[in-house]
Amino acid sequence: TREKLEKLSVLKVLESIDRSHVVVLMIDALEGVTDQDLHVGGYVQERGRGCVLAVNKWDAVPKDPKQVRRFLEEVRDRFRFLPFAPILTLSALHKKRVSRVLPTVMEIFDQFNKRVTTGAVNRVLTEVTAKHEPPLVSGRRLKFYYATQVSTRPPTFVLFCNQPEKIHFSYERFLTNQFREAFAMDKTPVRLVF
Repeated sequence: TREKLEKLSVLKVLESIDRSHVVVLMIDALEGVTDQDLHVGGYVQERGRGCVLAVNKWDAVPKDPKQVRRFLEEVRDRFRFLPFAPILTLSALHKKRVSRVLPTVMEIFDQFNKRVTTGAVNRVLTEVTAKHEPPLVSGRRLKFYYATQVSTRPPTFVLFCNQPEKIHFSYERFLTNQFREAFAMDKTPVRLVF
């Protein structure tokens, strides 16, 4: 960002993200995913906000099924750091599929505020660690003792274990995905603290 007006608009975007629970990130279908879109998406992810990727001007995209699939795969790939964010295609000018945005935002908001009992969290943790045993770390097996949800917005879980600093990111991602699936939180960020 070089121009003063552009810098000001970026600051306004950051303020809006900080004030929000769910962000609708509008992408221009004719331009595709820009670097600026990715930067804004990065701020959304850093701040742990819910997100909808709304692809606008969809009426101007050629309706070849292969091109459509390729475009949506590119959007998903470029925003792979927001795997929970649903992608909606719409045309604001022609008011096509715009009515889907608010129900999707509300669904994400419900998941963003969801509370899970400690008993349910521990049952899922036990099942998940039995199904996919934690790895050995420095010759010792990683052990999970207890887990609980400590907050919402986004749902945050604390897992007590014997070697929290040595948990590999791939096992953390596995646990996050398992919690997401078990608690129907597929459209919201989920944080794990070890």
